[in-house]
Amino acid sequence: MANTHGYILIAKQIESSDLWIRKTPEWRLIWLHLLLTVNYQNNHPAKGFRRGEGFFSWSDSKQQLRGVGEHQWQKCIMWCRKEGMIETQKRSRGLVIRVMKYRDYQTPAQYNKTADAEAVPPPPTLPATPPPATDYPADFLALWDPWPRHRAKTEALAEYKKALKRATHEKILAGHGRALTAVKSGEIEDPKYLPELFRWLKKNRWDDEYQVKVPAGAKPPPAAPQGRKAIIEELLERMDEAEAIDGDPDRVLYSARDKYRDQPRNSKGETIVEETKRQWEANLAWRKSRQGNTNAA
Repeated sequence: MANTHGYILIAKQIESSDLWIRKTPEWRLIWLHLLLTVNYQNNHPAKGFRRGEGFFSWSDSKQQLRGVGEHQWQKCIMWCRKEGMIETQKRSRGLVIRVMKYRDYQTPAQYNKTADAEAVPPPPTLPATPPPATDYPADFLALWDPWPRHRAKTEALAEYKKALKRATHEKILAGHGRALTAVKSGEIEDPKYLPELFRWLKKNRWDDEYQVKVPAGAKPPPAAPQGRKAIIEELLERMDEAEAIDGDPDRVLYSARDKYRDQPRNSKGETIVEETKRQWEANLAWRKSRQGNTNAA
């Protein structure tokens, strides 16, 4: 049964956030559901959750989210976690979700400052308002404008600035042109198979090589081997997504065992799956230590 007591506070800056402007009404409903469901006070008598924490599972939440599908729920949780709006922890039947900065933005005193006082900053758990189009550099727009998928423009700009530390603009633009040519020539059958530009930049995809489509009946040339580092990075990213969806990142490693069985071991004698597992556990320990320091503060 839903808790009908008390209230929540919502900063007006939410109207200028990506959640409000770019996402669907269903995603905004999910965000409100999280705020309404997490614990308002510390030391919940039954669950022991801290303020801003609560237990969630799709089987329970769908009763409060009429018209929202499970896929929308999963994608929204992953996005909120990526944007730093929430943190999640695996439990046997679902996830414990912690709304970041909940104490700061659910305290009425934060909103009682006078007009001459320093304004309450926008909740850091919400993405920043996209800058005006005139603020985007021309070199970046040369990549963005012809790209088939126009999503996450601010993220793409951030990744472009990072990419310039690893490659020149000319090199990135050349790889960008090869990708668009591959779409036009049919080497990439549908533009939807291109990733969003920010993902393309993040993964150094300007180095990709594209092959001419092989005629029917002809044997295609063997694909270039994928580097060990790239494989591990991809598996770690998929494990993060799996944990956010159902709290079971190990299923990613289970499905990868046969695929990478023939890959050589590293200097420690680890398979790719074993090395990925070790890195995942190290990252998890670091996240828990950071969360402990935050709670102590």
